[in-house]
Amino acid sequence: MRFAGLKKFTKALAAAVALAAATAAAVHIQSALARTAAVSDGVVQLLTLAGVRSDMPFDEQVDRVRSFINTNSVHEVDDEFYSYWHDLPAVIGRMVAFSLGTELPPHMECASRAELMQAVLEQLGFDTRTDVVYALADGYPSHTFLGVLNPATGQWQVQDPEFNVFWMQASTGRRASVNDLISGELGAVVPCIAPGECGWAVETAEGKRVEKLRAYLGLAAIIDREKGLRPLLVNVGRFDIDHAHHAGGKQQPFCSYVAKACRQTITKWGPGHEVREAT
Repeated sequence: MRFAGLKKFTKALAAAVALAAATAAAVHIQSALARTAAVSDGVVQLLTLAGVRSDMPFDEQVDRVRSFINTNSVHEVDDEFYSYWHDLPAVIGRMVAFSLGTELPPHMECASRAELMQAVLEQLGFDTRTDVVYALADGYPSHTFLGVLNPATGQWQVQDPEFNVFWMQASTGRRASVNDLISGELGAVVPCIAPGECGWAVETAEGKRVEKLRAYLGLAAIIDREKGLRPLLVNVGRFDIDHAHHAGGKQQPFCSYVAKACRQTITKWGPGHEVREAT
């Protein structure tokens, strides 16, 4: 009788655990749906305030989104920044309120600005990816761009909502991708705050000179989470991935410190390195 009672108790406990798990899952799903709806509603407000319309040329839509995010936030990494870090509904709400003159601007930095721009452009139906560039220095400091695919040309373009710039090929005037930034000479690409306002000497509204980004254009990790791709692009003339710098408390090369960036393919440019190499 004791064993029969134990079996009944075990079944009842299992049923209770399953019910609790199902309830928790349902709450999580409801929460995720509510967050998605909040982001969607906020993006609609943001697009309206930014003056973005679906009948605009692709470049104008993207530029308006980038400029709105940059000019309606401030670069500040502090306790306030971390209080709504990755909370897109909160960030969008603060940004919209600031643009309407009812609140102070949200505190953001390169990655959070790119994250928000990605959410906005994806709601517009555009394909995006994250382009993270690194400097060859102690700690391997990084900077985050956003790649967006022009559906009309099938070409990727790199956008930087932190410095409020896009990039162009100097010889053709075509919008540049992160591949263009890494593969060729730095003089072959030019940063632009707006059409006709281009050059390495341009300065952001926050007083940042785009010239600073030269140090970051030797290596880029492209992160396409939807496709599960993470290729690495290297210009061997500007970034030696085998050279060790002090990072993580010891001397180590880039691929030891940022191992996840080196697990798929590495494309190298420079003398003897013009082809893709599998790793």
